[in-house]
Amino acid sequence: MREPYSPSKTELSRCRPISVFYSYSHQDEIFRVELEKHLSLMRRNGEIAEWHDRNISAGTEWKESIDQNLENADIILLLVSADFLASDYCYENEMKRAMKLHQEGSTRVIPIILRACDWSSAPFAKLQALPKDAKPLKGWSDPDQGYHNVVMGIREAAARLEDSRPIVSLDHKHKAAAILTAGKLFLIGLCLLLIVGLVFSWFKLQSQNASKTNSQNGEAHTSGAQSDTVSQRPETILVTGFVFDSAGKGIDNAQVKVENMTNIDPVSTSSNGKFMITDVPGKPGDFIWLVFSKEGYKQERYEFQLNGVQKTVTLKKP
Repeated sequence: MREPYSPSKTELSRCRPISVFYSYSHQDEIFRVELEKHLSLMRRNGEIAEWHDRNISAGTEWKESIDQNLENADIILLLVSADFLASDYCYENEMKRAMKLHQEGSTRVIPIILRACDWSSAPFAKLQALPKDAKPLKGWSDPDQGYHNVVMGIREAAARLEDSRPIVSLDHKHKAAAILTAGKLFLIGLCLLLIVGLVFSWFKLQSQNASKTNSQNGEAHTSGAQSDTVSQRPETILVTGFVFDSAGKGIDNAQVKVENMTNIDPVSTSSNGKFMITDVPGKPGDFIWLVFSKEGYKQERYEFQLNGVQKTVTLKKP
C-alpha cells in the first residue's frame, strides 16, 4: 500500500515567512524597537516573522528558547555596538553560533552598525554590513533615512532567500491528502476544545456548589479572594520620552530612574536624547515620578502620567 503523502520541511518552507532573529545588547534596546517599527510593513505583509529575547514568556527556559530560535532563523541581525562586543553572551554564544550557521549556508547573517566602535577584526567583519558604507545609525543626520537604508538591505536579503526556496507543485492526489490531513487535525482540535470546555464547566459547577455550601455555613471566603488577587500578574507599561537642554538639544547618557522603585534599573538615554524604561509597574492613567540627573546639570524630578505619550524633559545648568 502506498504511504500517505506528507509534504517535506523543504516543501513547506516556501509557505512561511522569512524568520528574523535579533542579536543585541539590552543597552541598545531603543535601536531594536525603532528598527522593528521600520520593518512593520514587511511584518504586516507576512514577508518576515521576527524574534528577540523580549518574546520569552514567564516560566520559559530562556537559554533553550534563544538557542532554538537562533538555530531556526533564516536571517540573523547582529546589532553592533561597543556594548554588543563587550557582552560575553552576545559575542561568545549568539554571534559565534550565528557565524557557524552562516558558513554552513543554513542562515544569512547581517551586521547592522548602531554606534561607532572597533569591529574591524571581528569574525563578521568580512560580511557586508548595514547601513550603506557601514555608517553607524547614530551618525545619520536624519535617523529615519538610516533605518530606511537598513530595511532596504534586509528586504533584498529576504527576497533572495525567498527566491532560493523551491516552488511546490502538488498533484491532485497530494492535494487531496493534504486536505484530508488538515480535516483530521481540525476534528482533533474541535474534540480537544469540547473536552476542555466540559472540564472547565465541571470545575466551575464544583466551585459554585462549594461557595454555596460555605455561604450557608456562614463561612467567609476571603482567603479565596486573596488567592485570586495574588495570582494576577502586575500590569506594566513602557515609558519613553526625550531629555533636552535649555537650547533644545538632546542630552545623551542622562540617568533616568523611577522614584521609590528600586527594582527598576536606571537607563542611559541614547540616540538624540531619547530614553525608554520597560516594565514599569502600573497601567494607563497612573502617575509616577521620574528623576533625571546628568553631570553638569541640575537634577530634575518630573511627574509622568502613564498614557503612552512621549514626554519632553529639560535639564538646566546649575
